[in-house]
Amino acid sequence: MDVHGLLFHSFHVKEQQITLPKLNIYVDLPPMNRLRSRFLVACLLIPFSSCIEFESQELAYHYEKKDDTLLVTLKYEGIYGATKAGFDDRSDDVATVKQLSEQQVTQLESVLSGGRAFFFNNWISEYNRAGFAEALQKGQGGEKEGEVFGNPEKKLLRALLDDVKLENIGFYLDEDKRLCGAQTMRISHFTKFLRLANEVFRRQFVAKLPELRKEQAEAVKGSFSRESIDLLEKALEDDYDFLVHEGNLLRVQFPVTRLDYERFEGKPLEDLPEGVRLDFRKGIATLEMGRVANDKVILRKKCFTGYSSNALNYIRAKHSKLLHQSKAVEGISLQFFSGVLAD
Repeated sequence: MDVHGLLFHSFHVKEQQITLPKLNIYVDLPPMNRLRSRFLVACLLIPFSSCIEFESQELAYHYEKKDDTLLVTLKYEGIYGATKAGFDDRSDDVATVKQLSEQQVTQLESVLSGGRAFFFNNWISEYNRAGFAEALQKGQGGEKEGEVFGNPEKKLLRALLDDVKLENIGFYLDEDKRLCGAQTMRISHFTKFLRLANEVFRRQFVAKLPELRKEQAEAVKGSFSRESIDLLEKALEDDYDFLVHEGNLLRVQFPVTRLDYERFEGKPLEDLPEGVRLDFRKGIATLEMGRVANDKVILRKKCFTGYSSNALNYIRAKHSKLLHQSKAVEGISLQFFSGVLAD
């Protein structure tokens, strides 16, 4: 089953990839330049196009313990269509500062139809409900030889469909008159979701160990040291959790030696959203968001540059009813966190 590309949005991404046979999951784990390079190579296999982009994003979340639910709001600030032609753009279908290309219109309409959300120009990933459903349907034939796609992966995809509710709030203009948009996301049974995700990660890393050891033995540039691979293998034997949470503290953690951590530490810091902390403690590299006692956690990131009014012009012409006052959108977000907009 090839669902390559379901979990990313734009080729401007600077994330790291864990290549899973026939199931590619993109996440930003502790720094791994070798895995980062694999992602860039994989992207070359995908026809690049000029995308709908946003200059910055704010993500806020709150974990509701009594319901085991993660509440998330996403604000996309400065939405526009890139005017620089991509590799697969037709010569007669290139956006201008005033008008979207036909391909960008299709992209924007797909978001308006529901079921898609983006996270910091895919620093984390993309939520694509239709893509998950297609992946699950294609995977019903069972796990084939050489593939790591079985019941745990299917259960995770099913949870992404059944336990995630995504709603478009609508568009608004910020103080600079830029087009902005907002969504709400509700992840029910969040503890179960993390348990399923951790099981999938463990399975994929177990499958990846022989390749990691081969790269280390061949001294491939950017490969892990033997000591780090040993740490990973031992962690996998102990059913290690790569994704954990305590209250509003969310943590991505990965076993690695201090030497490997220090080799890769610098560059990724430039790519992290405000509010995300990179650290190393007792053989574990961590990415942390929020604090246990925080009421609400807010993350921000600058994503792209080059705003123009082409997307705003399209929304005004085709979907003017979706353009709201900024105070109204903020009010809906506050109601969502307060529980007023509960199911």
